[in-house]
Amino acid sequence: MASMFFYGTLCDLDLLEIVLDRPRSQILMYPATLNDHAAYWAKTQNYPVIV
Repeated sequence: MASMFFYGTLCDLDLLEIVLDRPRSQILMYPATLNDHAAYWAKTQNYPVIV
């Protein structure tokens, strides 16, 4: 399978399992960097924002 970069709601592992149709134990994940940007979790929400 090709490498993919997920952001936003697909950072939620439960949702990612559904979208990829496989358990998280079969999903290889690695940290990624988007130069000159930062990701933070929105206050009281379950999704990230990029600034």
